[in-house]
Amino acid sequence: HGPSLGGHGTMNGTSFSPGRKFRKTMSVVYAFGANGEGQCGTGILDDEDDNVNCPTLVAAVDGQDIAAIAMSREHTLMLSGERVVWSCGSNDHGQLARSGKKSKPFRVDALETYPLSVVAAGQHFTVCALDDGRLAGVGANDKGQLGMGGADRDDRERIRFSPGVHNVVKIAAGETHLVALSRNGQVLTWGNNAKGQLGDGTFTSVNSPSPVPTLLSRPVVDVATGADHCFAKTVSGLLWAWGSNSCGQLGLGDLQPRPRPEKVSTLRVPRVKYVAGGYRHSLAVSERGLVFAWGAGGLGQLGSGGIADAIPRPEVVSALQDIGPAVGIACGHSHCLAVVRDEDSGQLRVYAWGKNHSSQCGRTGEKTFLQPVRVKLPDVERCSSIQVVSSPLAYHSFVLVNGTQWDILGGRVAVEAELIREARELAKAGAAVDPEACTRFSRKLAAAFSSVAVLNASFREENAPLTISPERSGIDLLRCRRAYELILSIQSDDIVRTMGKATLHACNELKNQKVPTDEPENLPVLLIILENPMLLASRRSQLFPGYSLAVQCIMTAMLALPAGCQDILFSWLRQLPSEYFKRVVDVFQEFISLCFEGKGMSEQDANPAIMVLAQLWQRNKEASILPSHCFQNRAVSSSSRLQEHYNRYLEQRQSSVFSFLKYPFLLDAHAKRCLMSYDSLRTMETEWGQLRRHMQTISPNDFELAITVRRENVLEDFCSQIWDRRQNRPSSLSLPLVVKFVNEEAIDQGGVSKEALSLIIKEFMSEDLGLMAPLPDVEGYAWFHPNFSVAPDAPAYRQHMFEIFGIVVGLAAYNGVLVPLSFPPVTYKVLKHGLQAVQFDDLRELHPSIHRNLALLKSPEGAELVDSLCYSFQVAQPTTGALVELETGGADIPVTTENRRDFADRYARMLLVDSVRTALLSFCKGARFCLGVDKPAFELCTEEDLELLICGTRELGDFRDLEAVAGYVNGYDPSHPVVRVFWKVVHGFPENLKRRLLQFASGSDRVPIYGLSRFRLLVGRSATELDRLPTANTCANLVNLPEYPTEEMMRARLLVALQYDTGFGFA
Repeated sequence: HGPSLGGHGTMNGTSFSPGRKFRKTMSVVYAFGANGEGQCGTGILDDEDDNVNCPTLVAAVDGQDIAAIAMSREHTLMLSGERVVWSCGSNDHGQLARSGKKSKPFRVDALETYPLSVVAAGQHFTVCALDDGRLAGVGANDKGQLGMGGADRDDRERIRFSPGVHNVVKIAAGETHLVALSRNGQVLTWGNNAKGQLGDGTFTSVNSPSPVPTLLSRPVVDVATGADHCFAKTVSGLLWAWGSNSCGQLGLGDLQPRPRPEKVSTLRVPRVKYVAGGYRHSLAVSERGLVFAWGAGGLGQLGSGGIADAIPRPEVVSALQDIGPAVGIACGHSHCLAVVRDEDSGQLRVYAWGKNHSSQCGRTGEKTFLQPVRVKLPDVERCSSIQVVSSPLAYHSFVLVNGTQWDILGGRVAVEAELIREARELAKAGAAVDPEACTRFSRKLAAAFSSVAVLNASFREENAPLTISPERSGIDLLRCRRAYELILSIQSDDIVRTMGKATLHACNELKNQKVPTDEPENLPVLLIILENPMLLASRRSQLFPGYSLAVQCIMTAMLALPAGCQDILFSWLRQLPSEYFKRVVDVFQEFISLCFEGKGMSEQDANPAIMVLAQLWQRNKEASILPSHCFQNRAVSSSSRLQEHYNRYLEQRQSSVFSFLKYPFLLDAHAKRCLMSYDSLRTMETEWGQLRRHMQTISPNDFELAITVRRENVLEDFCSQIWDRRQNRPSSLSLPLVVKFVNEEAIDQGGVSKEALSLIIKEFMSEDLGLMAPLPDVEGYAWFHPNFSVAPDAPAYRQHMFEIFGIVVGLAAYNGVLVPLSFPPVTYKVLKHGLQAVQFDDLRELHPSIHRNLALLKSPEGAELVDSLCYSFQVAQPTTGALVELETGGADIPVTTENRRDFADRYARMLLVDSVRTALLSFCKGARFCLGVDKPAFELCTEEDLELLICGTRELGDFRDLEAVAGYVNGYDPSHPVVRVFWKVVHGFPENLKRRLLQFASGSDRVPIYGLSRFRLLVGRSATELDRLPTANTCANLVNLPEYPTEEMMRARLLVALQYDTGFGFA
């Protein structure tokens, strides 16, 4: 139905639309009813009885592969699969477009040279839509119904052509007006408007097609008409009605005419699949196959079993409900037809009801049928397709039978099928593509992809419910993505330009708020447009100069949506598979990068994109679709004005002034480290200022946090001095850390501190100290030991080891040193947010098997397991094996169906918090003191950022990235033989030796934030003898290599150096 890129359609009794291609079928046409003018086409004209009293074969078109039928009161048109038009019936106004016999169908030779798309038949006139976009008409034109731009008397048999191009794909004709659907999704009307049937808000007739304003940009996929009233059906099954309403035929609950379309609210829930209009009554089929009838019922045309002058609301035709679902309907002047699939036999049956004075119900004898009666047809009901046809003025009917389902591309306007088929042919042609074929294709492409209405009706999921809701958009994004990629693969600059212009036009339409936002069905266009790869900055080209404007328009449109519509749109985005969600994120990320890189854009241009990205970030947090680094923007994070923005942010953070720093997800951990370092420097400067003001004599050491340690007693020396500073001069912890090893020649310019902190952290994490305990279920992780104790005669600082541990970690981060912590991620959550942030699912990181069992116990299935488990509220601590009561007297409290969830939550809380509360809080207290939690930069960090800031990345990465950014000094360069051998040896190392090399060169085996590509290793030539080992300057990340002549010597010397890499002196 309608101009969609993947819709479906029905044939209206007053029009047909054969499109481009049909399958060959053995179609059969049966006619019955009034035949005084030969309109049935059976060839029988009986002066005594003008009726065809039972379904009779239309022999003149037998074997002609009739695909569709259009009709009015006294004339009929038929169209074959080869697009040959046949006509019969009255020709008093030249409406048959031919002369000669009228009692049976004859070919209309005058139309054979004009490829047709659709045809409609009204009272004494015929209108066709040609493939070139023009209208052709013949017959009566006193109300301007031919759409030629004037109203005049009919000119018998002469076909006239419209001066304008309307690209109509579906037409329905009333008595003296028409409603049509164009290829770009507009609903057009023209002709008589005495009863408001043109829907333009007036009662003034119009002599050329004009859009219906209320329906602009709505995804209309089907139109239908009664004598003086009209319907439009949208892609989600909403029905709009307007025009005459004297008998309630609009279904709006009253008898007042409507000069503008209004929604038929009664059918909102059942949703409409098919709709048809009679003279003063109407029919619809719901998504479930129920037939609804309303309007005039004085002749039984509502099928209710009684008569009524006016029923203004749709009511179910209950007699059909018991038979099976309806799959087709038609309305005559005062009778109805329906095709129903019998639930018992699975076969198609035709039923009729209403006025039968001319046997238009296919039966003789009765003048009126108040309820549906079966129309007895020859043995054709086993066919897969039966269609019934009549019209709002007609007293006759047709049944069109096909052996297989006919393919009516124009009628259902399957633009997707048509476009994709042509696109595939053009893509196969490669560079030899036909320019004329490209031009024709470009016209169709422009009509489809420039129209919000068409896009909203496109790429629908097959066999999906009609209803579009916050839970489902109904869009098949895979088909959408493939369509874009196929079209853009055509080797034609003209097609790429056309797609770009169409995209910009649609984005402009959205930006200018011309698209209604009262229904969810108007929003899927945003999903579809965001799938367009031309909106990715990485794929922009000179063929799409409107790229940045298109993205700005789509951002403006999204931000301007009412709150309810934004909720629906972002709910859909949240439910997308990760690869589609990431495409949307990438569109805005790449635009932001473009703005910050200054390529014809300014940073301010990125503001709307950042605001949209913020909403995507929030949905991502809720659904965990993408890792957080997908929202970090490299261009923003590496901006040369980051510190300037930060200062402005600090000044205006409480105001409503826009700042991208209010959206910290944009910054990677490296940028946040820079900001924290900036905060640290300001804190250090403040401390230095205090020293100058309050101390009479100042030595250089007073401006440092100087710690002297013995290598063999590094933990005790460091902890005792740090605790003394914490107790007596806590502000000194804000000074730069400088470490000296006793009896070692080294000046700490960063390398010594790195090594010292690395050694101390390893001591803290060791099992021998007893501070931490390895997690039995998670290799490589440790957790706070629940039973750590200190001897009574131990030094005072030993009573505070957990807090000192935290201070050491905080000092490392404060001084920009990465340390080898082995904490589960929940540690950083507590460090950032406190104990209240701990949740049941955090247990998965510490004890995955226990979490799995407790989660099962909490689930509905767990209720069946409780009795067999024999649990109580006393459990074993997995690290120590000690028994712990989850509440007082827990050993005597059994776990039951009622308390099993409480048991699981208490057990998880005990393992995560209660058993280590003191240790965890003390550690966080020390770390937070040094990390500067009161500083704005800390507020910008997430728990993931904190882990990266403290530990670096867990993955070692590819050492080829390290080689790519390495520098060379003292005569070495990348092509030097010694350098080439060095890298060959290093690339052959296992992971542990590669980490040892990092430790050797920099003082830490941790990989910097964002990987080895951010770590600049220097390789220098050493002038020492070949029997000497390589040396390192950890402050400069420098490895000094003698000119070893062979690979074997290089490997041997490196292995020894890495094995004995501690200490500062001479190798």
